[in-house]
Amino acid sequence: MRVLITGRHMEMSAALRRYIETRMKRLERYGVKLEGAQVVLDVEKYRHTAELTLSLNGATIQGRASTNEMYASIDQLFDKISRQVGALCLSECGLQASPGRTSARQRACRSHRSLH
Repeated sequence: MRVLITGRHMEMSAALRRYIETRMKRLERYGVKLEGAQVVLDVEKYRHTAELTLSLNGATIQGRASTNEMYASIDQLFDKISRQVGALCLSECGLQASPGRTSARQRACRSHRSLH
């Protein structure tokens, strides 16, 4: 998987880059094929914004989060993206996502994917 990380109005530190890459690896637990990702980090005064465009299984998922700290923005962003990836996984398996039942359904989706 190819990950392109861009920083606007800021310098990208190695620690920040590693943090993003470890968060990207967590998305692999859904069993989807991640084709590529573009992460854009932006700083404007006190607002730290993180944006992600993710290509997987022929679909494109986008997310954006803003907080006062960059790491918090990245955490919120990947929480949003992981929910979207989980919903996509469930919809591909023919299941509907509903609050409170996603973990059991995600397990069913993973077992369904392993059969094909």
